[in-house]
Amino acid sequence: MSLFATSTQPTSEWIEGFLQDGFARMENVLPDDEYEILSRIYEQCFDEENDCGVTRKSLGGKDDQGREALPQVLGPSKVFPELKELRFIQQAQKVTAEVFGTSDVTFRGEHMI
Repeated sequence: MSLFATSTQPTSEWIEGFLQDGFARMENVLPDDEYEILSRIYEQCFDEENDCGVTRKSLGGKDDQGREALPQVLGPSKVFPELKELRFIQQAQKVTAEVFGTSDVTFRGEHMI
């Protein structure tokens, strides 16, 4: 399966593969400058010693040192609204609209693991 004809337009082969398999591979979806932003937010969200205000859920109980074994953060953009403005999110919305043939694509229900 080929990935993209361009960085913004999925190929028909890619779309068909996604619809058949339920997933598809995308390379280089996160620009370097946005990696730094996401890394900072991720570290704040998963810092067990400092509550930044996000909703955290444990998927795996505690490890042998008493830390959350598999924490997840629900709706991080409620605390960090800049997440919604990242180019990679906007690009994901464009690709989703193209795959499903709709312009009604909303950023919601995001989480971090």
